[in-house]
Amino acid sequence: MHKMMESDAVWLNSDFAINPQTSVFYTYLHKVMIRFLYHFFKVNCEIEANKLQDILLLVEDSGFRLQSRRWHPTLPISSEFFVSK
Repeated sequence: MHKMMESDAVWLNSDFAINPQTSVFYTYLHKVMIRFLYHFFKVNCEIEANKLQDILLLVEDSGFRLQSRRWHPTLPISSEFFVSK
């Protein structure tokens, strides 16, 4: 993929995620919420995923590096901004 991209390419990723720096309460709550969300998407969209996948290696192998990551303060969501190497 990196052979076809421009030198200033970006990759934006937003996904369910559990912030490793959150409290025990929010960690538990986020796990419950994510489990519910995966069940919802499985029933309504026939998506078979049942766990979070770390895309960092895929993105890095595709010629990008992580520029920044932000966590939603109360919801189990992260947004990542990758730039081409």
